[in-house]
Amino acid sequence: MTDQKAGVKLFRHDEALFRAGPNGIAANGLINAGFSRNLGAGVGVFESCSVPWTPDYDEVLFILDGELRLRVGDKTYVAGRGDVLWIPEGAAVVYDSPGRTTFFYAVCPVRNSISTKEAKNFLESPAFSAGDMPPERQLQQSGQGQLRQYRHARNRPSAGV
Repeated sequence: MTDQKAGVKLFRHDEALFRAGPNGIAANGLINAGFSRNLGAGVGVFESCSVPWTPDYDEVLFILDGELRLRVGDKTYVAGRGDVLWIPEGAAVVYDSPGRTTFFYAVCPVRNSISTKEAKNFLESPAFSAGDMPPERQLQQSGQGQLRQYRHARNRPSAGV
C-alpha cells in the first residue's frame, strides 16, 4: 500500500515470498531506485549456497531466520536469528549458508546494488510471478469486490488498495 502524498510504502509480510532461485539465492529489492536516491533495502534468502562477493556499497544484514556464515579472509562471523552484520564497501566476503537463511538487507548507495539499482514495483521482481502471489494479491488484480469478500472472509480490516 502506498500513501502517494507522504511517499510511504507498506510491504506486507505475506507478500514477501522467500523462495531461493536455482542457485540458492534470491534478493528482492523492495526499496529501490524508484523509491529512494540513496538507500536500497529488501528481503532475501540464501539456501545451501556459498557466494563470494565484493560489494561496491555498504550493506547491513539482519538475519530473520536460519544461520549465515560470513567469511572475510581467514575469519568467519556466524550470525543467527536477530543478529546484524555490517559489511563495508569493498570488503571481499563469502556468504555461506549451510541451510536456509532469510534476511533483511539495506544498502547504500542504492544504485550500486544489482537488486536495488532499477526502479521497479515489488511484484515485478524476477523472483515472483502472478502464480506465486498470495491469493489476496491475485484477487486485487481481478477486482475490488472480490478483494473485499476475501478480506471479510479472513476477518482482516481493509488497509485500502
